[in-house]
Amino acid sequence: LAHRYFMGIRTGLDEAAEESDGLNTWMDRLKSSFPIRKDIVYLPEYKLRMVTPKLKLEANFDLLIVNRDSIEIWDWKTHGERQGGRKGLLDKKLSGSLQTMVYMYVLKSLAGLVTEREPDFESISMHYWQPDPPKVISEIRYGSEMHERFGKILEQKVKTILEYDYDGFDKDLYSKHCRLCEFNWFCNNERVDFKAIEEDGSFMDEIDWDDVEERL
Repeated sequence: LAHRYFMGIRTGLDEAAEESDGLNTWMDRLKSSFPIRKDIVYLPEYKLRMVTPKLKLEANFDLLIVNRDSIEIWDWKTHGERQGGRKGLLDKKLSGSLQTMVYMYVLKSLAGLVTEREPDFESISMHYWQPDPPKVISEIRYGSEMHERFGKILEQKVKTILEYDYDGFDKDLYSKHCRLCEFNWFCNNERVDFKAIEEDGSFMDEIDWDDVEERL
């Protein structure tokens, strides 16, 4: 729906339909927070791929906002108040998350495909936004030091994956994460019911936030 809005296409939501109430509310908040301006370029659902001798990366952005002096990455999060209640901890995790590193590193490396100029590091930022309640839950400003650090981390992660001893993998060490893992089928032949988990709402409390990054 956000994609359609930023493309200038009607969302198709039936405002009178009861099942659309929640989505209509979210869309109203999105439109209020992001009014369309003619002097700005909006690139929703935008994809960039980069290939180097050490890295093959793909970033799928919810939205890029290209202004004369800046490029903003926007990512939608929909967990609502539960995220808001962990603002400080969540902000720290998002700032150093694998998603943040990949998105910002790829964008700076391929910025010439997005805009005609070569942007400064400081002109790139990433924002995580939620509609319920509507607010930015994390904002990260880029820099040359971050770019160099992110590149080294990503190269090391790829190296670790390629050299990992999968035959010796002990899944029991990670069993507490299986309930929330989209690849649970491959390890345990069990599918994760994400709808039930989201409705239950307790999954945010089950995540070991101090250990998330190491388990990626």
